[in-house]
Amino acid sequence: GGYAEDCLLIRARCYGRLGQKKTAIFDYNAILKEDPRNVQALSGRGFIYLALKQQKEAVQDLISALKVEAGVVIPAILSLKHEARGLITQWLLQHGRTALTELVATKDLSKEETCGDLLVIAKALIKICKDTQCHIFYADVLIVNGKYEEALEHLHEEFGHSFADDFASARLAVLQLKRRNVPVAAHSFSILAKKDEKELGFLLNFVDAKQQQHLAQVAAQEGKVLIKEYRYEKALGYYTLAVLTSKDNPKYLRKRAACLTHLKKYDKALKDMEKVIQKHGHSSLQTRVEDHCSKGHLLLSMAEEEAAVKEYIEALQLDESMALCCITNGPGVEILTKTFHKIAQYNFEVQHYEEAWKITDYGLKIDKNTELKKLKTRLKREASSCSIH
Repeated sequence: GGYAEDCLLIRARCYGRLGQKKTAIFDYNAILKEDPRNVQALSGRGFIYLALKQQKEAVQDLISALKVEAGVVIPAILSLKHEARGLITQWLLQHGRTALTELVATKDLSKEETCGDLLVIAKALIKICKDTQCHIFYADVLIVNGKYEEALEHLHEEFGHSFADDFASARLAVLQLKRRNVPVAAHSFSILAKKDEKELGFLLNFVDAKQQQHLAQVAAQEGKVLIKEYRYEKALGYYTLAVLTSKDNPKYLRKRAACLTHLKKYDKALKDMEKVIQKHGHSSLQTRVEDHCSKGHLLLSMAEEEAAVKEYIEALQLDESMALCCITNGPGVEILTKTFHKIAQYNFEVQHYEEAWKITDYGLKIDKNTELKKLKTRLKREASSCSIH
């Protein structure tokens, strides 16, 4: 009965203090077998697992205990040493964030149990810990549960009305979208986009497909205005938002790549252009030519001359006149023919005659450059014994 239970509890705690943790767990198990909702045994065993650094088991027990009687468990957690309390906070937050991310990503909000559990965890966390991330997590859980007014109230309570914290500000943006205030939401999201793309991706799970579409259009329009004003850094945030909300629409990827190029972030711009080219399935011929030329120009900026030459050859193979038009606009005929000559010359020197011939041939399509003509003559002479054309 109750007396035996109390004795086992006292003994389990003694074993715990004496460092005989496995024996303590044995006693807690005996209590929980008879009474699975015994809050003292659940939290006691959870604390033993904590000391053993068994994260999964500790989290499971503490959540079960919090669900039974949070009023008993929270003071017990607060009475622990700073390090132990910090570890519990970290583990509960990690577990909560993972469960929440899964929940919003699958859009399966019918899991009432999960929503309820998350609310229990979030309420406990804001009492155990004063960290910003715990309050932000609480707001996220309230939003998932459809408690928008409560979430707004909590954010204002914790962060005031200025919202200096970009992560808190982005939550406010989610709530503003519920009120159809798209431009204000886009502004907050664009700031987070530059700071933490992954976090923005998580938050966009709260936004339905139609609103995401609207966000993409508003963000792209704002980005266009900012680029005209040469405010590339700000425009980058808006174009990143447009890219994320449109699920990598090539139109917005190109704009972001242009923005990144202005900011001399060539490696990131190159990644965007590679994504664009991968999506070439239904693109027009002109678009494909322009994309290969853009990628080639980027590679030139990164001093990746051999890779740049390959991109320009690809463009010339698709459509010569369109490619020449792009080349004239940048980097220009003179610079590019010099690069073609340099790479062709290198291939010639290492006796890659076929490659040297191909590069020379395409280089001469760009411009009847004297050096390239000389190289072609040498190629004919040197490789007369090989069939290279």
